[in-house]
Amino acid sequence: MPKFETLDSTALNEAIRSSFTEKEFRNHSFDKDCSDMILRTSMEKLSMKNLIPQAEYILRDMLEENLTSSEAVAFFLHALTERKRQNYCMMQLQLARFPSNCSIESFDFSRVNEKIGRVFRELEKGDWIERHNNLYLYGNPGMGKTHLAIALGRRAICKGYSTRFVSAGAFFRKMQDAQRNDQLEKALKPFIQVNLLVLDDLGAMKDVDDGTFGFIMQRLMTERHHKKSTIITSNLSLADLGKTFPGASLLSSAIDRFIEDAISLQFVGDSYRRLKWKRREATINAAEDAPQTVAEDQTTPKPSEAANLNFARASSILTKRLFL
Repeated sequence: MPKFETLDSTALNEAIRSSFTEKEFRNHSFDKDCSDMILRTSMEKLSMKNLIPQAEYILRDMLEENLTSSEAVAFFLHALTERKRQNYCMMQLQLARFPSNCSIESFDFSRVNEKIGRVFRELEKGDWIERHNNLYLYGNPGMGKTHLAIALGRRAICKGYSTRFVSAGAFFRKMQDAQRNDQLEKALKPFIQVNLLVLDDLGAMKDVDDGTFGFIMQRLMTERHHKKSTIITSNLSLADLGKTFPGASLLSSAIDRFIEDAISLQFVGDSYRRLKWKRREATINAAEDAPQTVAEDQTTPKPSEAANLNFARASSILTKRLFL
């Protein structure tokens, strides 16, 4: 039997600094305080410092299970990994700046072409982001293009892809101001580097110069080409986009790069927002036209209800007398 040396907290700190080999580590026994310190120090070195409080709960759960050593290690690592993934998702959802919590499950696909439903069932798997494909959603306003773009962005984050949502108007105004101050490269960098960029409502920009719009689009698409994925939503087709901004000479080059790896889906139909408004209006009108009735006093039973209550009470008394 090897002779074990018990370390106090001070000695442990020194031992950790000197870095144990596996053999040296096995030749020491540790009390609870020392074990906790080893766990905390190891997790810090593994960049898991923020998971230390959660590790204590995981270990508590492990003690309640009759696990073998290998099962305990697997359980602990899996639980830590899952919590780290959840923390990453929460952080990325905040950084993405989505305007709402839209999901694919909450979208009514019966309102759109059947093809769109089939395509989105494939897109939600996330493989298209790994292939650096793009997505162009265009068509009538109020059809749910932004809803689905947000839903795919949220799903991408849960699969580990960094994502950023921005309205086209706000984006190009910001880039235009940055260009005037010779800060365009710095301002573009986070939008170039993100795994998935969602550019919403392209074509509805105000106070953006055509030439600046074309230059920034060309710069953005060139840097992201074959490297990252982009979702663009618009009320305009790509052909109409060029006609809307005739002064954007570089826009054609940007569109060519974008569509090379893009899936294009057209949304046709009535605005869902308008349909919801009409239904709400119809409900209000129906309520106003309904005849007004005076609510009956619920505390006073009707004659038939009173008879039923008396019969029930009498039955209860009779039962007690017969069987008690």
